[in-house]
Amino acid sequence: MAVPLPTPPGPGRIRIVDRTRMPSLDTSRMGRYDETITFMDDRGRTYVLVIPAEELEGKSEEEQARIIAERARALVGQRSSWTGRELSIA
Repeated sequence: MAVPLPTPPGPGRIRIVDRTRMPSLDTSRMGRYDETITFMDDRGRTYVLVIPAEELEGKSEEEQARIIAERARALVGQRSSWTGRELSIA
């Protein structure tokens, strides 16, 4: 049975699709954990955000949501600056 795809959130919002704690892949962070957050923007584009677990641990849900939203906003802005660009490869 096929799993239905999540629908995009309302304008100016993101929808968290998944949040996973996993060992860090960053060699300078060996032995530590990261939170990998997969989210969708209001245009249906999917992004993956990696935040060191210690930046979220011990914080309230509201504070964690603020941190995730801040990082997501920065990532979407960074990627949007490249969307639609044409580059010469000749």
